[in-house]
Amino acid sequence: MRIAVTCDESGSMSGYFGKSTLLYLAEAEAGRIVARNSRPLGPDGLNAANLHKLQDCDSVVCKGIGPGSAEALRARGITPYVVDRPMEPDEAVLALLEGRLKPSGMYAAGGGVS
Repeated sequence: MRIAVTCDESGSMSGYFGKSTLLYLAEAEAGRIVARNSRPLGPDGLNAANLHKLQDCDSVVCKGIGPGSAEALRARGITPYVVDRPMEPDEAVLALLEGRLKPSGMYAAGGGVS
């Protein structure tokens, strides 16, 4: 399973999906992270023109996302998860792997972490 976390240029979780300039990518097996890397997005962030950069991902964890982007991800078979606070990328991935995140039906902060 490949999980993307939307980040800014410093590697910290971005406040909003479309403003992200870097993807933190984690490969997970048996509930743990087995590989990590990053993928730059450029100054324009994530948009319809570069959603292909997520094509090999199963899930995306972000702090906020608009309805159009969330639907575009779902149409590609990618599940968006929205957290209610910024997290370190590994923390966000582990929260997902531990079942503490639920697929987002919301588009702004509010997906929550238990």
